[in-house]
Amino acid sequence: MLWRIQIQSNNNHTEVETYLNEIEICKKYSPATNFVVLLSHRYGSRPTPSTIRRFLFELLLEIIRSNSNDDDAKLLSQWYQLDTNQIPAAYVLRSISSSFSNILSPVVFIEFD
Repeated sequence: MLWRIQIQSNNNHTEVETYLNEIEICKKYSPATNFVVLLSHRYGSRPTPSTIRRFLFELLLEIIRSNSNDDDAKLLSQWYQLDTNQIPAAYVLRSISSSFSNILSPVVFIEFD
């Protein structure tokens, strides 16, 4: 399934949601054995949560700031944006391309001095 996941899913942090939707499609259209998984690595990757409830996010920021980690708090605030349209309100992880515009380019050239 991994090779079917588009770059856009990675950019928008929807990989896990996409994987789970693919499993549901397998279950829907295959009456017998509908899904086989082959795992590698001990734990695999642990993606950053795409949404964090407002209360938990603000509590996390408070804890980070109380430990004099203002740079970490700024970084967290830079990547998550409050979405009040969700019920309950939540902070949503911004797309990677919002900070790194070249991430979706097929080739990135890096010049070294």
